[in-house]
Amino acid sequence: MRLEKIKLVGFKSFVDPTTIPLPSNLIGVVGPNGCGKSNVIDAVRWVMGESSAKMLRGAGMADVIFNGAAGRQPATSANIELVFDNRTGRAGGAYAALPHIAVRRQVGRDGQSSYFLNGTRCRRRDIYELFLGTGLGPRSYAIIEQGMVSRFIEARPEDLRAFIEEAAGISKYKERRRETETRLDQTRDNLARLTDVRTEVAKQCAHLERQAAQAVKFQTLQVEQQRIKLELLALTWQAFNRSLASGEAALATAALALETTTTAWQDCDAQLDEHRTTHAQVTDDFNAMQAAVYQAAAEVARLQSALAFADRERQRQVAELQRLTDDCAAAAVLSQRDAHHLSELDAELAELMPQLAAAELATTAADQAVTTAALAQEAWQVQSDAVQMQLTAPQQQMQQSRRDLAHLEPRLAHDQARLTWIQAELRRLADLAEVAECHALAAELEAVEQQLTAATAAQAAALAAVQTVARERHAASQQLDLLRTELHTVRGRVAALESLIAAARDSNAVTVTRWLEQHQLHTAPRLLDLIRVTPGYETAVESALAEALAAVGSDQFPAHASSAGDCAGVMLFDCQLAAAPAALTDLPRDSLLHQVATPETLLTWLAAFRYCEDVASALAQRHTLSAHERFVTRSGIIVGRDWFYSPARDGSAGKLRGSLARLEELTQLQRRYAELTDRQAELLEATDWLAERQQLAEMARDAALSEVATHNQQRAALSADLSAAQAHSEHHQLQQAALQVEGGELQRRIEETLAAISEAHEILDQASQALAALDVTAAELLVERDRHRGAVTTTRAMAQQCQARVRELQLTLATLQATRSAVVVSLERAQTQLLQTQQVRESLAAAVTDGAAPLVDLQQALDEQRQRHQELEQQCAQVKLRVTALQREIQAREQQRHTLAAQLTQRREELTSLQGSLQDTVVRRRLLEEELAALNSEATAVLATVAAEATIDRWTERLAAGHSKLARLGNVNLAAADEYREQAERLHYLDTQQQDIQAALAALQSAIKAMDRETRSRFTTTFDQLNQQLQQLFPRLFGGGQAELIPTSQDLLTAGVTIMARPPGKRNANIHQLSGGEKALTAIALVFAIFQLNPAPFCLLDEVDAPLDDANVGRFCQLVKALSEQVQFIFITHNKTTMEIADHLLGVTMHEPGVSRLVAVDVSTAAALGAAD
Repeated sequence: MRLEKIKLVGFKSFVDPTTIPLPSNLIGVVGPNGCGKSNVIDAVRWVMGESSAKMLRGAGMADVIFNGAAGRQPATSANIELVFDNRTGRAGGAYAALPHIAVRRQVGRDGQSSYFLNGTRCRRRDIYELFLGTGLGPRSYAIIEQGMVSRFIEARPEDLRAFIEEAAGISKYKERRRETETRLDQTRDNLARLTDVRTEVAKQCAHLERQAAQAVKFQTLQVEQQRIKLELLALTWQAFNRSLASGEAALATAALALETTTTAWQDCDAQLDEHRTTHAQVTDDFNAMQAAVYQAAAEVARLQSALAFADRERQRQVAELQRLTDDCAAAAVLSQRDAHHLSELDAELAELMPQLAAAELATTAADQAVTTAALAQEAWQVQSDAVQMQLTAPQQQMQQSRRDLAHLEPRLAHDQARLTWIQAELRRLADLAEVAECHALAAELEAVEQQLTAATAAQAAALAAVQTVARERHAASQQLDLLRTELHTVRGRVAALESLIAAARDSNAVTVTRWLEQHQLHTAPRLLDLIRVTPGYETAVESALAEALAAVGSDQFPAHASSAGDCAGVMLFDCQLAAAPAALTDLPRDSLLHQVATPETLLTWLAAFRYCEDVASALAQRHTLSAHERFVTRSGIIVGRDWFYSPARDGSAGKLRGSLARLEELTQLQRRYAELTDRQAELLEATDWLAERQQLAEMARDAALSEVATHNQQRAALSADLSAAQAHSEHHQLQQAALQVEGGELQRRIEETLAAISEAHEILDQASQALAALDVTAAELLVERDRHRGAVTTTRAMAQQCQARVRELQLTLATLQATRSAVVVSLERAQTQLLQTQQVRESLAAAVTDGAAPLVDLQQALDEQRQRHQELEQQCAQVKLRVTALQREIQAREQQRHTLAAQLTQRREELTSLQGSLQDTVVRRRLLEEELAALNSEATAVLATVAAEATIDRWTERLAAGHSKLARLGNVNLAAADEYREQAERLHYLDTQQQDIQAALAALQSAIKAMDRETRSRFTTTFDQLNQQLQQLFPRLFGGGQAELIPTSQDLLTAGVTIMARPPGKRNANIHQLSGGEKALTAIALVFAIFQLNPAPFCLLDEVDAPLDDANVGRFCQLVKALSEQVQFIFITHNKTTMEIADHLLGVTMHEPGVSRLVAVDVSTAAALGAAD
């Protein structure tokens, strides 16, 4: 197996499809530094399954893809394919027969790798297994890169041991041991879970066993309670019968008492009606008489009231007459006083009127003078206001101009300074270059998002794969559990059938058994083992053959039959009988032999039997039987021409009954058991395969989750950077635009401010000139203002005095006029009142004179009415006494009636209560009878079995005590017995499973121990051989000295390996004390020693001769050339001496920046051409 060629597309600097031919065993790769020579080594390592980007000199797996160059777009994917010549068949397993093996790996920008083997998609694990044990791999000793020589010789003892294990071919054992340990851990986990389940089931079994015992106790108590309850019901029924008898007698007594009370009540009620009628008549007479008394009393009272009223009215009229006389005198005096006051008021009014007219004329003249002075002042004010207005405009202009200048000049300075700063800031912002950075970050973010999308899809696919495999594994486990349950059932049934058949087969007597053992016939076949019966005919055949089913087959029939005469009970048949007698070949259609596949011996036993379905048919057809024939039915009854036989169920023939059916069932179950066993093996293999798939799917899922998390972090970081950069860029753009707008606005505002300042200065000058001219006019107007103010003040004072005099006179006039009007009204009212009072006095005097006569008439009528009232009262008192007597009699009768009614109600209630109680007793007795009928019992029958000491109270107490016992038992699981049986069967099944798993655990541990022995043996042999090779090669490379490998511990199964090297003339005790060249030669010696022991198909050397001097390079080249007879060497070098040993040289160039190209030279052909020239 050798490397034939390497195909590269889009890998690092090899962007174009490139094929590197490897036709010989010595191939040199040369070229200047940085041209991409080491990329060839990376390509081989990568296609063999390297998963660390760091080992490929990159940050991520996507870094192996060509990333673009000047004039070149980045590649979307990278492809590497290694083509091997396998005509020697070194590749193991299924690949040994393939002449060529092509291994290809492909990766996209999403970082997802795909592997192909001879064009078929495969797993990375398949590639790993292909190279397992060949010395090849992503980090094997067959690939030695720059700097790896030192790392190789300075490796830790554990890492150096790994190289030796690969050379010894035990890496595959370690991989198998790791898988076995994984399965061992899983088996232990399964055993632990099974042990937990078994412990729990055992606890449940113990608990259910206690519950089953409790359920038995509960059921016993329930039966006892049922009996006591039944007897208590019968006793209660008996008590109800007695209660009914006594209740009926009490009911008759109550009915008689009710009838007597009802008669007495009716008599009393009739007498009460008579007294009530008499009382009503007497009451009516009393009411009429009492009404007359009341009417007479009312008339007396009316007359008394009228007499008193007439007397009071006469006294009032006399008093009123006296008052009216006094009022007339007072009114006359008041009229005289008002007339005198009216004459005085008229005189005062006549004097006041001329004074008021003169005052009004003076006031009018004063008002005219005030108006004239005010008009003159207003004219001055208008002139003054005009001047003030003329003064105000220049003053305001001057003030406004000063304010404008005070505001505009600082603003102008501030705007000019701000404009200068804005111009400088705009120049600074124009120099910033953030847009390019945003574009770069956006492109990088887009690439990361594409990778994240692919990784997310891969994660979803991995999760779906994990779930699918988990479901399939769970389904397979369920099928396996069901299969194991069925296997357990079938195994138990097979064992039961085998024991039954064995018991039937060995049912002979002791003497027969001993005889059979003496003649070596105890293992001979029985007749029941040899025959096969059509299903449904087993009972008929067993009845026909009876004890013959246990007959023993003999291959020496005559000799055995002769010696069996002395042993009773022996039955033999000849196994060597070849054919049937000619007389028995023609059989009737209903012969029993047609339903039996049997040895020829049975022809003599079954030829006489004919089959019939039932006894009736056999009896109907028995006349068709010959003398030696008989019918046998499906149920095994035998019918002859004139006899009938029903075989017994016991005895030796009874023990054999059912054996044929059991044999057939056993055969089918054994066939089914074999099928189930095969199916179990298939399911176990499928379960293991699914477990491996699940593990791989979970690893892929974890890797996908990790990659998604990485891409998410990258996207978040890039998004944050891009957002920050875009925010800065947008902020700067907005700031620049705002500054430009603000600068233009400031420039315009500065120009406007300059114009406004110039205009303010002009206005200030003009206002100053106008204000100087107006100041003279304003001074003259101030003098005239004082003169006009004095005139107005004087005239207004005079006018106010005249107006005050007029108001005073007008007030006095109004007062006098109002007083005169009031006096006139008072005088008229006094005169009218005097006239009215005189008229009333005259009429009242006449009424007093006429009112004395009616008083005498009223007093006479009052005396007569009082006499009549007394007579009526005496009559009414006599009638009232009679009414009272009748009322007492009625009350006595009503009391008697009420008493009788109460007794009647009580009698009725007692009767109703007795009837209800009796009816309730009847209903309860009927309910008891129904309850007893529901319990399939009768009261009289139960009472006949009740104990003599039984009473309702005692049995009630016993029933309550039984309920208490049941309550103390608590909740009872009545299905505990069935559940206990189920759990016991499950516990037995779990015990069987536990034993199987423990056996599997022991087998796995034995396998690990066997692999450890094989690993230790192979490692020991390889270690010794490698030491010998190293001790031979080291002096060849160094020209002397010695080196050896030393284990770090005595246990070669886990011991690490260190190397001790002593170049010629040195006594170095430590490998780290060697120089760089010495370390390189020592590593080369160790690698070549490994190659001599277990040569890999090829060896890649990347500038391993760089630290060597010319002498050591020569010895190195000699050794490489010597080993090239067995190993294909591909070396990268800058040393001319190393180049000289190459049969083919591959030149790598980079004329186009970033793109590697290949130039191949056949050294032997070139040398021949040179010699020819």
